[in-house]
Amino acid sequence: MTIINGIEIDIINYKVNDIKYAIQNNEPIEEKLHVIIVVSNPCLYAKRYILLQDFVKRIEEEEEHVTLYVVEMIYPGQKFIVTDKKNKRHLQLRTETPIWHKENMINLGVKYLLPPSYKAFAWIDADVEFENTTWARDTLKVLNGCKDVVQLFSHCVDMDLDETNLNIFNGFGYSYSKEKRYTGKGKDYWHPGYAWAMTRRAYEKVGGLYDKGVLGSGDCIMAMAFINKASTLHNEEYHADYNDSMVNYQVAASKLRLGYVPGVIRHHYHGTKQNRQYTERWKILMKHSYSPITHLTYDAQGILIPTEAFLEEFKEDIMNYFRERKEDCGGGQSPPHPLPNKVQISVVSSVEKTIQPNVLLAPPSEKLTMCCNFFN
Repeated sequence: MTIINGIEIDIINYKVNDIKYAIQNNEPIEEKLHVIIVVSNPCLYAKRYILLQDFVKRIEEEEEHVTLYVVEMIYPGQKFIVTDKKNKRHLQLRTETPIWHKENMINLGVKYLLPPSYKAFAWIDADVEFENTTWARDTLKVLNGCKDVVQLFSHCVDMDLDETNLNIFNGFGYSYSKEKRYTGKGKDYWHPGYAWAMTRRAYEKVGGLYDKGVLGSGDCIMAMAFINKASTLHNEEYHADYNDSMVNYQVAASKLRLGYVPGVIRHHYHGTKQNRQYTERWKILMKHSYSPITHLTYDAQGILIPTEAFLEEFKEDIMNYFRERKEDCGGGQSPPHPLPNKVQISVVSSVEKTIQPNVLLAPPSEKLTMCCNFFN
C-alpha cells in the first residue's frame, strides 16, 4: 500500500466500458444506419428548412454509412417544400390540425419508408451536427447485442445564433450509463432529446415511439420510461389518461438496455429558450384536461388527428404555442426586435411570394412551384 498526503494511491477505479468494448469488437448490426428526420411547419419558420437542408447536405457529403429518410407534413394551404413524391425515401403527409406530430411522423416513416428487412434505425432532429466522424458505424456496433436503445451522443454543445456556446449538456443515455444521479435541471442535466436509435426488435417490443404528447415531450417521456421513472412526470392536474399513458408505455420500455454512443453533437440555434415556454405549455394540457383516449384518434393513413371532443379552443391554444416560439428571431435571451409584418421567401424556381409570418398559409398561387428536389 502506498500513501501520499494521507491518501492511498493504489486504488484503481477503472470500470470496463461495455459501450467502448462493443465499438472495438462488434460487427455492425447491418451495413448502413437508417436515419429518419421529420419536418412540419405550421408557422412556416424559415430556420427549420435551412437547418434541415444543412443536415441533409452534411449526411450526403460526410456519411457513407447512413441511409436518410425524410418525412414532411403539411397543413391546409401549404405545399411541400423539402420532399419530392417521386423520391422513394421521402414521405409526404397531409392533415388538417396542427398538433405535435413529431413522434407520429417518425412511426409513419418506419412503417412506410424503411425496407422490410431493416434491423435498426435512428431518429434525429435536423438541427444537430455530429463531431464524431464514426457515429453511424459506432451506433450499428453498439446495437448489435450490447444495447437495445441508444442516444447518439455523450455531450451536446447548445449554441446561440452566432454559434457561441450557451450550454453544454450531458446526454441522458450517457448519464444513465455512468450511473449519475438523475437531475432534470442544472449543469448535470440529463438531456433526453436530439438523436436516438434502437433495434427493430426493441421498436416492435414497445409498439413504436410514444406519440401522445400533443405539445411535445415525447423524447422525455420515452427516456424516463427506459429507466422506469415515467411516473415522475405525472402531475395531479393532468387527466388520469395522460398520466396512465406514460406508465403504460414504460411496461415494455423499461425492459430495454439503454446506452449511448460516445461523441459530441452541436445543437444549432432556432429561437430563444424563453420563447419555447417549456413550463407554460403544460398548463394548456391541464386547462383542457387532455386525454389521449378522448381527444385523439388515427386516420386511415395512421396520422394522429383530433376527435370531436378536441375543442376549437384547445386547437387554438396549441397553435398559439407554435406561434409564440418565434424560431426566426435573433439570439440571446430575448428577441432583438419584433417579427416584421411580412417576410419574403424564395423557392427553387426563384419565384418570390409575400406571406404573413407565423400563420397558416393562405391558398398558394398556382404559379408558385414549391415541391423541390433538395434530397435527390
